[in-house]
Amino acid sequence: MKDFLTIRNKIYFFIAIVAFVALLSIGLYPFDRTSDWFVQENISLKGYNLFDLGVVDLNEDFIFDIFTTNHTALSSLMLGNENHEFTDVVSKWGFNHNAEYPELADSNTQPSMNVPGVYIYWYQRTLYIRSYNIRDKSSIKGKIALLSPITIKQQKSAKIDITEQKLSGSDLKNTVNFELQGNGLLAIAPRFMGIPVSFNINNDLPLNQIYLGIKKIRPQSYSFDLPVLRDRHSISWADYNGDGYIDAFITRSGLPGSIERFRRLYSRHLLSGSKEGFKDSTGKSGLVETACRSVQASWVDFNQDDQLELYVVCRDDTTRLYQQQTKRWFFF
Repeated sequence: MKDFLTIRNKIYFFIAIVAFVALLSIGLYPFDRTSDWFVQENISLKGYNLFDLGVVDLNEDFIFDIFTTNHTALSSLMLGNENHEFTDVVSKWGFNHNAEYPELADSNTQPSMNVPGVYIYWYQRTLYIRSYNIRDKSSIKGKIALLSPITIKQQKSAKIDITEQKLSGSDLKNTVNFELQGNGLLAIAPRFMGIPVSFNINNDLPLNQIYLGIKKIRPQSYSFDLPVLRDRHSISWADYNGDGYIDAFITRSGLPGSIERFRRLYSRHLLSGSKEGFKDSTGKSGLVETACRSVQASWVDFNQDDQLELYVVCRDDTTRLYQQQTKRWFFF
């Protein structure tokens, strides 16, 4: 009897499958109705080196806004409106890797070179130094210092001299003295992204002819540091300080296998919202710098004291819990 019931159930199941397939074939079963639920919109997002994409209501207008994280590359922060249009406010609202040098990050786009000068920028994980249409100068000289092993990817009308220096522990410093002639080009690929890069350009070139990044920002002096690029992964949104503006904690990873060497450079990124946009609050937040390559974090009030704590998951299978004090400082 038991075997008979088992066979009968199998027959019923087979008949049901056949009927379901038949209904699909003649269009009687509304299997896919998504075309009636959604309208396609074309949105210009930065997709190069994309890691994460999500939505958030940045200005509490009950309209979703869109954000991306793109490792060390440029990201998007798209403000939506009631007409289903989106405007990128990543620079206007101070959401770049570094507010002083907006859009000076890795990119798959090179700056337009339409005026004479020296152009310095990141392009596909490579640092480019290019001289363009320099008049009345036989050459442009300078020096670059990097805390990383390097590879020379391109060299055109350029003379270089590389000095490798062993520092304390396993730290390594490469100094590149260069000389560009005509429309010269030097492309340097460091092993580690997100480490300091220092420049010194000879002052025989007018300062206003040195351009940094896609926005072609001019440095304030002939000696300058490029901003450290954070390897952005996820963003956790909340009004953690209760001022009525949404804030963002951005996890970061990068520097695989060398995190202990660069612990002092491994800054997290806490951006506090305001009427004018976002401001970097990392330094005064009290967030401890630990060697944690993290890809996910979450705000949570675990002790129900009406103050949000920050829970961070690290890639070494450890976690961090930062508890907020009354002065909006965190301790670990």
